[in-house]
Amino acid sequence: MHCDTNISGCFCKALFYPIWFSIVFFFSCSSQSKETYIYDLKSYIETVSADCKNYTEEDWVKSDTAVSEFMQIKEKKFNSEFTEEERSEVNQLIGKYSALRIKHEVGKIKGEFNDVIDQAKGAIKELSKDTL
Repeated sequence: MHCDTNISGCFCKALFYPIWFSIVFFFSCSSQSKETYIYDLKSYIETVSADCKNYTEEDWVKSDTAVSEFMQIKEKKFNSEFTEEERSEVNQLIGKYSALRIKHEVGKIKGEFNDVIDQAKGAIKELSKDTL
């Protein structure tokens, strides 16, 4: 994690993932209600949404793992129990997470594209010096 500018934020992030993994593991091994599952998923997605602009690649990998755990719990424990409204809510939350992930990837591509443009500008500038 990159922590040189915000020590308290980094500390919170360092604690966030182990706590969430513990919660997910605890609830996957205990008798969790579908209402609690939905609440936990919603809380997790809201937290990711609030913090994702500062995520590193490592943070995204950990978050992907947590969301994957949520999805496995859904399939194993609650998929047949959800009402249409609950299923829709869960699917929308997972869709929101997917959209956050896509935005991150698009941002990376945009940054890489801008780097290529800057490199091309530098090359053109250098070439124009030698040929003119």
